[in-house]
Amino acid sequence: MMQTQIAGLFIRTQNQGQGIGTALLNQAQHDNTTLTLEVYRENTRAAKLYQHLGFVITRTIDDGHAIAYEMMWQEA
Repeated sequence: MMQTQIAGLFIRTQNQGQGIGTALLNQAQHDNTTLTLEVYRENTRAAKLYQHLGFVITRTIDDGHAIAYEMMWQEA
């Protein structure tokens, strides 16, 4: 199983909601069998997108400054 970490996905505020992030993640899912990423808990919009695309929370990370979720997607 090859696992790929998505280190960052940033869409300019004025371009959010246009399907750009979804398209990029769909391509990453097409090209890989497993993907992982981290998202800050307060970034609910991104976390909901990832969950909509099949990512699940695998652990919670608290670095003392902020809480983040590690999320994983696996090809069915």
